[in-house]
Parts: sequence; C-alpha cells; structure tokens
Amino acid sequence: MTTRTSPQTIVYKKIGDLEISLDVYTDDYDHEKRPAVLYIHGGGLVACDRNTSVPWWLQQKCIMNGWVFITADYRLLPTASLPDIMEDLVDAHKFIRTNLNAELEKYKISPIDIDRIAVAGTSAGGYLSLLAGNLFEPKPTVVFSEYGMLNLKEEAIRNKVESSHKASDFEDITSGDQTGGEVEADIEAVTKKRIEYYLYLKATGQYLSSLFPEIPNIVEQTKQNGVKEELKKYSPADFDTKGYPPTLLFHGEEDDLSNVNNTKLFAEKLKRDGIPLKEFYPPGVGHMIVLSSYQEEQKEFELFIEKYI
Repeated sequence: MTTRTSPQTIVYKKIGDLEISLDVYTDDYDHEKRPAVLYIHGGGLVACDRNTSVPWWLQQKCIMNGWVFITADYRLLPTASLPDIMEDLVDAHKFIRTNLNAELEKYKISPIDIDRIAVAGTSAGGYLSLLAGNLFEPKPTVVFSEYGMLNLKEEAIRNKVESSHKASDFEDITSGDQTGGEVEADIEAVTKKRIEYYLYLKATGQYLSSLFPEIPNIVEQTKQNGVKEELKKYSPADFDTKGYPPTLLFHGEEDDLSNVNNTKLFAEKLKRDGIPLKEFYPPGVGHMIVLSSYQEEQKEFELFIEKYI
C-alpha cells in the first residue's frame, strides 16, 4: 500500500467568489469503498483552516487501515455566524455523501463508503463535531471530540480570559468573507491576530452575540431565560441524546477555555441513554493537548473507532 504524498484538494461549496474546500488523504486507488473520517479544525470558530492542528496519529491510522481522511474548511466568525458555519459543514457532509466519489474517480482515488462516515474535531472543531452528531443526516457513525464543548447559557455568564485589545484593533478581521484557507498573508501572523480577536470576544462578553449576530440582546436574554428553544440544537448541554452516535470525548481537567465539566455532563447524558462512549480526562493539563501523548488511551480510542465506524 502506497500513501499519496499530498492530499487532493476539492471545492465542495461556492458562495459568490468564495470557494470552500476540503482535502482528501488516502492510499492507492483500488476501487474498494472505504470508511471515511471527516476532521473539523479548531480555532475558536474565528481562526485557522483545514491544515491546522490535524491529529496526525488519526490521519495515519486512517491510512494504515485503508480508510479515507478528509479535512474541511468552513467560514469563520465574525463575518459568518454559527448557523453559517454549521450550514457549511452540513453541506460538506452532503457533498461527501453525494458528489465526492465522482470527484475522486477523476483523480484515481479510492471511493468512500457513504454509510460509514465518522466525524472528529479539535477544540472548536470538537464542538462542531458534537453538533454534527446532532445535525448531520444521516448521523455520523462515530463522533470524536477533543476538548470541544460550548454551553450557550454558560457562555452568557462565564468570563475567565483577559485581553488588552480594543475593537478598532480588529477592523481588518471584521470585514470581508473568508475561510481560514482563503487567508492571503503571513499565515502565522494572521492566525495569531485572529486568535487574539477570539480572546477579545471572550474577555468582553461578546462571543455569544458573535455566534448569533442576528439575535438582538442574546446575552441578556440567555442569562435571564436560558437557551432559546430554536438554539438548543447548537448547545450540547440541551441535546436530546437518544439515538446519538457512539462518542469519544477527550478533555484536559484544567482547561481554562472550554469547561471540562460540561463535557462530563454531556457524557452522563450519553450514558443514561445507553450510547456507546469512551472518555478520557487527563489530570493537570489544559487546552491544546494531544491524545498521542497517552499511548494506552490512544489505542483504546483507535479500537473504539474501528469497532463503530
């Protein structure tokens, strides 16, 4: 088995002049349908792209097992909203199921088994993966979230980050329409500034309103009345988890950006509903940890994916 030396990039969606792409990693062409893992990048929904912080152990595991590994871009805050972002990912999933194999045939890439698609993500991508488990139709075979959790009600009241910036520092970010993959500049500098913007939104209590800019006074409404019924599909704490896919949860105990207790509460909901689950909460570590640092647990996660994909 020979692995392709570079991914095949395919545009899955166009919005005006904006092209939104995914990358496909696999081995040689042999006509056999293979399971696929769709990986969703992190970056606070504000930064990064489909090449950012990819868990290469998972990518390599997919290749070794003869699976297909896919990474996808999506539009970013603040010029897109959370519903826009999920619309992109739902469209990516639909494209993968209905159009991708025809595209892969052009490049002599092995087709995917459209009924065996898992979803994984890191940080904000982990959160989006949890939403995918709720919103994708049909549901993914497996959901794997690395320290990705967002409780919308808590987001209205919780503020544990600091920022010395002001709004005018980010005027270049708050205009235009792009994905991380479309950034035209020094990628490291652009990513750094966008992460600073994410921290600014969190520190000033504007993050929730940036997710749903079309809803006036959403922060105060959520503080007083809880999560609006129509927004519960974006809040794992409010999911009906009956029929949710088999799930993997990995989250550091000392994470100061994403509250690990929300992940644990979500895990308890899954257990009550009898959903297959593997969870791991390493002590003494915060955000941006890697599962490959924990070889025994990594192996258990790999076996779980193999079983349910």
